[in-house]
Amino acid sequence: MLAGAAAGALAPAPDINIPQWADLHRYLTKDTSSEEGPWKTSRTPPLREIMEELSPQSETEEVVFMKGSQVGGTEVGNNFIGYVIDQDPGPMLLVWPTVTAGEDSSVQRLDSLIQSSQVLAAKIGDPTKRGSGNTRLRKKFPGGYLFIRGTKREAGLRSMPIRYVIFEEPDAYDRDVEGKGNPIDLARKRTATFQRRKIYCVSTPLGQDSIIAELYKNSDQRHYHVPCPSCGASQWYQWKDFLYEKDAHGKPLPQTVKCQCQACGFLTGEEYKEWQLANGAWVKDNPGHPRAGFHLSALYSPPGLGYSWQEIVQQHLEALQDKAQRKTWSNHCLAEVSQADYEQVQADPLLRRCETYPAKGRVPAGGLVLVCGVDVQHDRFEAVVRAFGIGYESWLLAWKTIDGGVKVKKSNEELADFLRTDWIHESGAKLELARVFVDSSDQTHLVYQLVRWLRKNGVTAVATKGASTTDAELVAKTKARGGAPFRLLGQHALKEAIYARLTIAEPGAGYYHFPKGTDPEYFKQLTAERLVTKWVRGRMQPRFEQVESQPNHVLDCEMQLLAAILSMEPNFTRLHEQLNPPREGEKSPHQDAAPKASDLSLEELERRLGGQSGSGRDSFVNRGRS
Repeated sequence: MLAGAAAGALAPAPDINIPQWADLHRYLTKDTSSEEGPWKTSRTPPLREIMEELSPQSETEEVVFMKGSQVGGTEVGNNFIGYVIDQDPGPMLLVWPTVTAGEDSSVQRLDSLIQSSQVLAAKIGDPTKRGSGNTRLRKKFPGGYLFIRGTKREAGLRSMPIRYVIFEEPDAYDRDVEGKGNPIDLARKRTATFQRRKIYCVSTPLGQDSIIAELYKNSDQRHYHVPCPSCGASQWYQWKDFLYEKDAHGKPLPQTVKCQCQACGFLTGEEYKEWQLANGAWVKDNPGHPRAGFHLSALYSPPGLGYSWQEIVQQHLEALQDKAQRKTWSNHCLAEVSQADYEQVQADPLLRRCETYPAKGRVPAGGLVLVCGVDVQHDRFEAVVRAFGIGYESWLLAWKTIDGGVKVKKSNEELADFLRTDWIHESGAKLELARVFVDSSDQTHLVYQLVRWLRKNGVTAVATKGASTTDAELVAKTKARGGAPFRLLGQHALKEAIYARLTIAEPGAGYYHFPKGTDPEYFKQLTAERLVTKWVRGRMQPRFEQVESQPNHVLDCEMQLLAAILSMEPNFTRLHEQLNPPREGEKSPHQDAAPKASDLSLEELERRLGGQSGSGRDSFVNRGRS
């Protein structure tokens, strides 16, 4: 079979190309398309040239499509597959991030592609019949096979010669398959023996280390230019050219969005888009490169088949409120690489912004509520103390390591002594830790015992554990475990919040302060994880992963203490007035306000949290170890 397929690679090219074949033989079903009926390339004009480059009549071997959502990238791949089966057969490989994703695609799309086309159904065996060669992961047809693989196992990417390869969503691929290298390179090598090979790589860009963006960069870099209805000048859709009005109160009006011509200033409404797409053309920004690269954002979605301009503006306005959402919007709507500011925060800039606190050895005036996060290791405790104030602005006070761990009585006693420490506020008042969150992921039952013992000894301690899902609630109140108060933490959301706040450049709401002399190792551990996107259970999901082998204990402590302060919801304004009362003759802005249940004084806060007592402390510990 393989010898015959290789010989077929030298045969003359078929008389028709992929878009012509699709217009003759593709039928879109209601299960896979919003418009049921015969495929019409004229409905999606920008896709024609992409399919022409994938056709055997073109000498181009590699085609890269960096796309936004709902612009037809997968349908191009389906047309490519159908054409190969019917017109130019040979061994073909379809690579998904995981085998599960490949199986889902096979059931949801490939089976529909085959069953809805008479010419394909005649060449692919009935999957219900034994020996048909038609399974979820393999489709046999005269002259070739279609293999569907994931990127988890290296053997599936190198076992036999392949003439055609489709890489679906490579930005979600593992970057190294079982230590053997990049999955794209592994699969590409399998096409080396074929003279008329074709490689199609299609994906939405998902991060700063985007595979599809790098491939597009190393291509002829085509953009789809459309004519202006007024002056005829040609330009491609760029977000900077899309304008919308605001009402008398400054509220945006997405329904008024138009695209401004760079040449004459004419404002083009979406009613012109179908005409513009039909009369547009691809323009190469890097002509001469052998790889064909296409960039197409969701702004090009044909009317009725994807996002409208109004919907894209609405999504943009919603994304302005959230950094993670802005990244998703840029990736999926604009098909641009947009790194979330916190995707990987660097240690050195944080170290450089260390400051001298106004009163040496005292909690700065803005710090009103002190909390601590404790990370439990098998041989030690790691603890970080931070003071929070108005707008959750915060000041690092201490990072301490206590050797021995939860199994050692002396270590437990040293931890208790540290947690019962009095901290002197800049005003002269004594402050104690209002709440301590202790991670119970390691040595769980011993941690429960520790938390119970700490509470008996004047420390308001709570056991915690991070939730495994990315959409978990920040701090979920649950039943006690092992006789200890317990909270389940949305660790993904908490880390997102920490990294987003670390990017805030000026003191104020959310800003993280660090004292001069803080150990550089603290910042290395604080920034020890980065946000990546991976294929999990059939869909792409964001995940935080450690950078190489860098310890992340400080980040875990910061996550614990952020959860602690969020679980309390203190009224910082009232607390500020308690510690920093207005001068004689000045009136508090809240003096005449009716009291609220959340307006807790320090005394009331202490009463509700159980109160603590302990020995004095009058100096900061950048990192103490005992």
